[in-house]
Amino acid sequence: MLFISCSVWRGRERGINSIKRAKGLWAEAPRRGRVTCAMGGFMSKILGKNEHVYHETLARMAAMDGKNIVITGTTSGTGYATALACARKGARVYMMNRPSSRAERAIESLRAEVSSELVIQVDCDLMSFASVRAACETVNAQIKDKGIDALVCNAGIMTFPDVRTLDGFDQQMQTNHLSHFLITKLLLPELQKAADLRGEARVCLHTSLSRLGFPLDAKYYRKCMPGTLGGDGLGARIERYHQSKLANVVFQQALADRLGANSNILVLSAAPGFSETNLAATIIQDTRHNVGARLLLQLFGICAQGSLAGASPLLTTACLPVKTRELWEPSHLGRVRGPPRSFSIEKVCLDEEARDVLWEVSEEAIGEKFMVS
Repeated sequence: MLFISCSVWRGRERGINSIKRAKGLWAEAPRRGRVTCAMGGFMSKILGKNEHVYHETLARMAAMDGKNIVITGTTSGTGYATALACARKGARVYMMNRPSSRAERAIESLRAEVSSELVIQVDCDLMSFASVRAACETVNAQIKDKGIDALVCNAGIMTFPDVRTLDGFDQQMQTNHLSHFLITKLLLPELQKAADLRGEARVCLHTSLSRLGFPLDAKYYRKCMPGTLGGDGLGARIERYHQSKLANVVFQQALADRLGANSNILVLSAAPGFSETNLAATIIQDTRHNVGARLLLQLFGICAQGSLAGASPLLTTACLPVKTRELWEPSHLGRVRGPPRSFSIEKVCLDEEARDVLWEVSEEAIGEKFMVS
């Protein structure tokens, strides 16, 4: 089954542009497909963006003055919404983004909403371990033993081509898992410091419904030549994405194992359901001539909620009362939209052998041991 999760096709604008897209597909699609296109914009209007879900989550959040939150991937979507919510509650938010005009605009936008002292840009390219290490040095230097209350591993890319990073890994895997594994290792002492000072700290990993599928396969986490992980076909891209999203939850369980049952560092995972973000931009571009795929994306778009609602599960894991090892997702329409709640984690994510395999290949990838004391 094809799982398109975290984010699905979003229009640049709803309303008129949705109708234009439907008209564009109308001429190409078979009669049954035309009905789907015509109904898409109409149904998405009925279901709505669910922004009340975000505001209800925000209302339940306590004041966060004096807390430090580190979030990867905050230029838009769920990462931006999470950063905004935490800063509005008084937390100091460290935004780890690749240097870009988008990152600059995100900082400017947030500083228009909250005190400029509460939002700090930290340059971090997740496709470079050297950049990740430099970014973590910056965070540790700025926090200076005040502790990190939540590390929110949000950043991710989806269905990217079969290209290797400068470090030699699949770009989806390094961005979505391996660099977050390294960040967690390097920031763990400050997480423990916050837990000691304020009673608790959290590591929040952003997965998706794409975690469901084949079991974890170590070959996806190792250095390899282009073409050895399936090539550039859409199915191969989706499988590489699946492996990276599966890794998020397997890493959650593996880290919780090593921290121990009595640890005051909680390890959580969250998934946004179908959410309007830029994550699916690549798949949209690459399927522009595939009518069937575009119709499927249009169907997913019918169910998509706004990025604010999509951020609510992640916000819950970072800021609201939870228990370690929990997974939070939207609770309506097969976990694709609606208010968040905790769900049982699937068997494919709970394989104990996979936890050890993932830990070992991730240590191998970053070139150092991750010892949890």
